[in-house]
Formats: sequence, C-alpha cells, structure tokens
Amino acid sequence: MRLRRYSTEAVILSRKSYGEADRILTVYSKHYGKIQLLAKGVRKPKSRKRGHLEIFSSVRFSAVHGKHLDLITEVETLDSFGRVRKELKKVAVAYHLVDVVRMTTSFEEKNEKLLEITLNYLD
Repeated sequence: MRLRRYSTEAVILSRKSYGEADRILTVYSKHYGKIQLLAKGVRKPKSRKRGHLEIFSSVRFSAVHGKHLDLITEVETLDSFGRVRKELKKVAVAYHLVDVVRMTTSFEEKNEKLLEITLNYLD
C-alpha cells in the first residue's frame, strides 16, 4: 500500500500551465525518479509556492496522492542556482541538461546517481 503523503528532494525538469492558475510539473526526485505533480493555484500572484517552482531549481516538497496526479502541498527551495541564472550561456546549457534528463528517463525509474550528477553540474 502506498503512503498517502510523501516528501522528497527533486530538481524541476519542466512545467506546463494547466487551467487558470495551476501548473503541471515534471520533476526528477531522489526517492521516486521522474514524476509529474500538480501545483494548484501556483500561477496566482499571491501564491506562496510560486517562486519555488522554477525550472532547474532544487526543491524539497511534500505531496499527496491524487486521483490522476499527485498534488504538491508544500515546497521549499534548496538551491535556485543563482550563479547559473546570471549567464545566458549557462542558462541555455542548464535548460538543455534538464531537457535531456526529462526525455531520456522513464517515469518512476529511480536513479539517485543521475540526480546527483545533474545537481552537481548545475552547481
């Protein structure tokens, strides 16, 4: 039986707008591999989660299992890689890196070494 609530660390691989104020995120997590999550209300200007859910940010999040997608309940930024975001070439390489990870991994295929390599490269 799956736990209803879970927490883990992850890097955000992609995000897609959904509905009026929601986003669907694809993340590569430490304990669950690549998963998709729904961030409800995150596009609203007063959302507390809004600034934490940027592509190639390292985050710690809590989620609950939903009917179709798991729902993010809490999120905390571990590293936003500000040094990378200051240089356009580094940003382009970082976007390419997370895109390669997103396209070459299967959902729920755990690989802690791949996450470690990705985070070390972004650092």
